[in-house]
Amino acid sequence: MRTNWSSLIDRWTTSQGRDVRHRIIDCLEHGKDWMPFALEIPGSQEVVGQLDLRGIDLQHARINGAELAQAALDFADFNSATLVDTHLEQTSLLYTSLVNATITRCHFACCLADRLAFSGAHVTQSTFLAARLNSCCFENATIRGCDFTEIDFLGSNLSGARFVDCDFRGANLMYVDFSRASCSNLTFLRAKLLHTVLPSE
Repeated sequence: MRTNWSSLIDRWTTSQGRDVRHRIIDCLEHGKDWMPFALEIPGSQEVVGQLDLRGIDLQHARINGAELAQAALDFADFNSATLVDTHLEQTSLLYTSLVNATITRCHFACCLADRLAFSGAHVTQSTFLAARLNSCCFENATIRGCDFTEIDFLGSNLSGARFVDCDFRGANLMYVDFSRASCSNLTFLRAKLLHTVLPSE
């Protein structure tokens, strides 16, 4: 039977789920290895080849130097969290929320993050090289010094966001909405701009 989004979130509200979540957050906030707890996560055996944190509530967490590469973080809640020097390469972030999060020097290369919510986030010196972020929302976010080289941003909403010193070389920006965005010193060499709504339009 297919797992639905509500069951992914509800499993963290059980007695076992709450206990495992608290231990994982303690590890993420203090630079300790959270992976030994992976098999204790309810339903973790359903994800093949990935460490399963789907649906976890990490609101307001302060994550520094964590290793989350190749984890499954679909439907996770990072709202108002702080992430510094965190590795999320090849991570699955489908429908994940980072609303109002503060993200510094983090690595999202090759992640799969369709429908990601970044509204109001502050993102600095982070890399999204060759990541897929289709139909995502960066509305009113502040993005500085980030590398979006070869990212797939198809159909994403970047309206009202502020972009400074960012690299979009080779990016797929088809059907992306930059309306009301503030853009300074951006590189769009070889980017696909079909039906893209630029700030000047």
